[in-house]
Amino acid sequence: MSIALRQCVVCKQMKEKPRLLRLKREKKTREISWSAENSGGFGIYLCPQSNCLKDFLFLKKFKKRYRRDLTPACRERLTGYLSQLAET
Repeated sequence: MSIALRQCVVCKQMKEKPRLLRLKREKKTREISWSAENSGGFGIYLCPQSNCLKDFLFLKKFKKRYRRDLTPACRERLTGYLSQLAET
């Protein structure tokens, strides 16, 4: 059985789906929020590496491409995840 591959929206590298962080665009509000892996909807995948997360959060690559902003809760969670990576 093969594992599905997905592309990081920042670095464009193809990686196994379980190794990426998934964000989701909500249908009604069209905002981007943190997502459980099995939830439906338009998924956006990110490498769990500090370079990709920093570029995504601080260079606003996402907002330019999708013309949407992250929900405050999603931004806070990604920033917290980035802080955890820096500690290790």
